[in-house]
Amino acid sequence: MTSPPRRSAVPAWAVGIAVFVYLAGWALLRPPLQSPDEPQHLMKANSVWLQPWLNAVPDRFVLDRTRVNPLAWATPPALDKLFFQPMNALSPADVDGLRTMPWLAPEGPPLPPYQRGVATYPQGYYWAVHALSEPVIRGLGLGPWDATFVYRLATCALVALLWALVWVACHRAQIPPDVAGTLVGFVLLTPMLAFISSAVNPDAVAIALGALVVVSTWEILTLGSGAAACATGLFAAALTKPAGLQIAGVLALVAIVLATLGQVERRRAGLVVAIMAGVSAAAIAVFYAWQPPRFLATGPSTDTLPQYLDRRWATVADLWRSYWGQLGWLDYGAPDAWHWLLLALVAVNVACLFWRPRRPARLAWYLGTLWILFVISTFVAEIRYLREAGYTFQGRYLLPAALGLSAVLLHEVRAARLALLAAVLALNLFLMRETVHRYYGGGWRGAVHALPFR
Repeated sequence: MTSPPRRSAVPAWAVGIAVFVYLAGWALLRPPLQSPDEPQHLMKANSVWLQPWLNAVPDRFVLDRTRVNPLAWATPPALDKLFFQPMNALSPADVDGLRTMPWLAPEGPPLPPYQRGVATYPQGYYWAVHALSEPVIRGLGLGPWDATFVYRLATCALVALLWALVWVACHRAQIPPDVAGTLVGFVLLTPMLAFISSAVNPDAVAIALGALVVVSTWEILTLGSGAAACATGLFAAALTKPAGLQIAGVLALVAIVLATLGQVERRRAGLVVAIMAGVSAAAIAVFYAWQPPRFLATGPSTDTLPQYLDRRWATVADLWRSYWGQLGWLDYGAPDAWHWLLLALVAVNVACLFWRPRRPARLAWYLGTLWILFVISTFVAEIRYLREAGYTFQGRYLLPAALGLSAVLLHEVRAARLALLAAVLALNLFLMRETVHRYYGGGWRGAVHALPFR
């Protein structure tokens, strides 16, 4: 008979509010569309009424002329000058001009279909953010500038709700509150996660859903409960991004590995494998069988495996940087010294994990195995699509399994844990400051001037 879960020191609603305020700060810190693929995701979210579930042409979506945001569809020069140009910034006059940009006239020819890889993503996230945002935008008569921030804040609200559910899942899985706080705090403080989670981007929801599935799977493996929550979270993740299918495959492998090593019961591992396989099959049946993913990156590559390995070894440092915080359209970040510091602190914490692991060590085994296998599977997926899409792997693609990296904190050397957490927090604050100076010629005064709803 299992003991009752320990009461969490912090209620889930407080966690949700704190996450929303934190992410809302990041959402308001930069101008519209200044996150990877944000224009495409915003236009797709604007237009879900025209393709409620599947697209007529699988790799294209139709734009809704009455709702599509003109800042994304026909980006004016004052905003367009920011993309991939880290030396350019907005002046107060630029902001004032962008605020007055009108919506497209309802009359006129239909807009041409929009062909991008995001067209093949499931509609789950887009429907949710559309339903939250459009009544506010139309009800208050907001312009395109303010409307982009409404979509961002709606995304922040969805993500905050999901991280509150992650907190509840930690409680259900009997992860001690101090451990849960350390793990969740470490993940949320990652600047790249905050940047993506505060943008109009399905990755924001996919990352939080990935964390929810990871914790729920741990509950199954250790307590035998939580199957319904795990299956529901995984189905939502799979219908948000294809990464949901990846995390399903990885967690099935993790369960098999841990059962083979005697860390968990084979019966419970079998249940995890069955859930991962069944939910993946369901997601494929209702979406991916009809609209397979399409990936676009550097373009098709004919590199052989040795050439691929050589190139990836040469770009390991870039992957490390882009995991922690290569922001904007991957055009600015922190000096290399920050990333060397993080690497050193992670290495120290790994050493502490082997020297004085927190007992019992099963959670560290679980999270560490998850991280290793997710990294490997991401390389394998890139190789699989190399001849179709080219090189696609960015460090941020590992964020759905970010809880796995937090295994390095599951030890008894408090000073090492605090040093790593402090470094990630400091990097977060540093990049907030860099974001303001990257986008606004007037610094913080310019950022305040650009705030929406004024």
